[in-house]
Amino acid sequence: MGEELVLPLGSHTSGRICALLTCSELESLLLKNNCSIAICSDSLTAIKAVLAHKPTTGLVADTVTALKTLATLNSVRLIWVPGHCGIAGNEKLNTLAKQASTSCFIGPEPSIGISVFTIRSSISPWAFREQNRLWHESSGCRQAEYSLHRPDYSQARFAPNLARKDLRILVGLLTGHVDLNRHLCIMGIRQDAGCPLCQEEDDTTVHLIAQCSASMLLRKDNHEGFTLSLDTLSDIHWLLLLRFANVSKRFHRP
Repeated sequence: MGEELVLPLGSHTSGRICALLTCSELESLLLKNNCSIAICSDSLTAIKAVLAHKPTTGLVADTVTALKTLATLNSVRLIWVPGHCGIAGNEKLNTLAKQASTSCFIGPEPSIGISVFTIRSSISPWAFREQNRLWHESSGCRQAEYSLHRPDYSQARFAPNLARKDLRILVGLLTGHVDLNRHLCIMGIRQDAGCPLCQEEDDTTVHLIAQCSASMLLRKDNHEGFTLSLDTLSDIHWLLLLRFANVSKRFHRP
């Protein structure tokens, strides 16, 4: 047709589907009657999205509506052409697309509707960074920060599958809110916060897991070391923590 359009769309837009929508709404095509119209695209994904039984985004729905309007008085075909194969029209399209991508979009983004996948893929990394930042800026949770340096999704998927008893023990080990003398002393239940095994330091989860001299052999069998550095506690898998807790018999309620 001889028309060339360069439309900057910002950084969150599906350009191939938007190209199909733009072609479908060209006034020069809408004025045609009883014609055969072929719209070519080198994106098989975009064509399949438009031809799907149910539109997945608002942009796809708008494109389907525009194509149906164009097809009311004409025969419309969507044709896939392989990209980067020397086809003149497609090479010209790539040139125009690069020109548009280097141009600044003026206005609020996104310029048109975006997919749920795009939204999730943008929000998830942001949420991870924010959670990590807030955790490290927290002034409390001292014992928990030894075991949880950063969000760990693989560990988080492990915990919900535990039995209630094991989950209670694990949460106690990670937070320090467990039936050990230091925590019971803070609650006013015990008077002595010392470790009943070694009687050297306060009875905390960090002390029991990493430093208690009376638990050295258990620690060697379970963690391959007589003592553990506090910096390495977050690297221990929660399954090993639970195994150590059960073997120590410090968390068995009557």
